[in-house]
Amino acid sequence: MKIIGLGICLLILVSCKQERDHANHNHGDPSLISSNVPDDFLSFYLKFHSDADFQRDNIIFPLKVKADGTSWEKEEWVMHKPFDDHGGQYQQSFLNMNGLIIETISDGTGMYKMERRFVKSDNSYNLIYFEVVNAFENSEDWQQEESSS
Repeated sequence: MKIIGLGICLLILVSCKQERDHANHNHGDPSLISSNVPDDFLSFYLKFHSDADFQRDNIIFPLKVKADGTSWEKEEWVMHKPFDDHGGQYQQSFLNMNGLIIETISDGTGMYKMERRFVKSDNSYNLIYFEVVNAFENSEDWQQEESSS
């Protein structure tokens, strides 16, 4: 009987470990945010993507950095929506560096990457950095596409 109980406990532990390892790469499910981020980050993150006023209030403006090297200003901010992996085309990961939460979203080719950095101050997290890297942005094709729009 003890062996069966021990086997069940071992199976549960292995299952939890596999779920935690899978959580480092979110595929659209907010419950899969990495286990290495603080517990209160998930509730902040969900509200950040569902409430435009909350989102603006939790961004430290001027926010670094646009593709042209300038900062984002509060008046021009467009609300960020929840992550969508577009059928597996994009991957999302989180890294906790001593309280600095770094979120990275990238495509499988490495041609597109978005990075956001959050830090907790007082009782809430704030977005302190946002950058989008698009490998085509400064190419002739990108410039021709923009001018034809």
